[in-house]
Amino acid sequence: LAGDLFAEVSRRTAARTQDLLLEAPRGLDTLAGLSPLAADEPSGELEGRLLATLRAHERLAWVSYGDARGAFTGVYRPTPDSLRVNRSVIAFGRTVLDEHDLDGAGRRLFRHEDDTGYDPRTREWYRAAARSRGRAWTSPYVFFGQGVPGITCARAQLGPQGNLLGVYTADFDLRTLSAFVRSLSLSPGGAVFVLTPERRLIAHPRLRAFDRALAAQDFLAPAVAGGGLDERFRLMRVDVEGVPHFASVTSFAVDGELRWAVGAIAPERDFLGAIEDDNRVSLWIALGALVLAVLVAVALAGRVSRPLERIAGEMEAVGRFELERPALPESSFFREIALMQR
Repeated sequence: LAGDLFAEVSRRTAARTQDLLLEAPRGLDTLAGLSPLAADEPSGELEGRLLATLRAHERLAWVSYGDARGAFTGVYRPTPDSLRVNRSVIAFGRTVLDEHDLDGAGRRLFRHEDDTGYDPRTREWYRAAARSRGRAWTSPYVFFGQGVPGITCARAQLGPQGNLLGVYTADFDLRTLSAFVRSLSLSPGGAVFVLTPERRLIAHPRLRAFDRALAAQDFLAPAVAGGGLDERFRLMRVDVEGVPHFASVTSFAVDGELRWAVGAIAPERDFLGAIEDDNRVSLWIALGALVLAVLVAVALAGRVSRPLERIAGEMEAVGRFELERPALPESSFFREIALMQR
């Protein structure tokens, strides 16, 4: 029963995580479905599309577009309540960058650089989407110029003749993903984490930095890290420092044949404890009912026995020819006994 309970909770947790991750391809599908922008079209139109997508998907960190000429436009949230536009163009061998903050008063220049050296066409997300001619996901990497680890879902934008016009991206930073899994309620001592097919950890409640390669075995459940991702759901029992735990891996499709997994682990006590508490309450209720039944039985026995004892006494008196009628005894609420008393 405890294993079934853990399995149900971990399945629901995996479904919520999957729904979060699929926000990226949904947003990109919307962008790619719009009519392609001409190379000489004002940048405000592209910026508006990206902002609308970012606002519609609040858990995304970045939405961007890099074109085949090396121009880049991205929108992101420097804080949860603010928006910033990052735009760069390559001219005369230099990458000129301007960043503007957006607020109720309009736009305000945040940063200008004459040459950042950035070229989106050299980035892994651009190359992966160009190779796939569709969508592609990157491994975790550090976002350029921010020092923030993240993952990118990229989608190629093709022209009428199939030529590559550019690449859209939708990004998650791993701090956001880790905060999300930290918010999931598995159990008091439980943890949820997200794994790539290479068993690379991209989200964990205790993930704070990205200064080394992170693998699932660095955390609570070596058995989960060793589990295959070809099964949709796998339930295990593992020992962590001598404490029995439930663990599971729930595999789900991210894009086409690409599958990721949500791992979950929790002490058995978190689930057995609730069952034991329920059993304890049920036991006390049963004992209370038993005591009440005994008290009711004793009370009823007294009500029945007293009239019968009086009748027996009267019969003995009649047998001794003592015919004086005594005072009427207390009437019984049982009809048969009351009739015998008359």
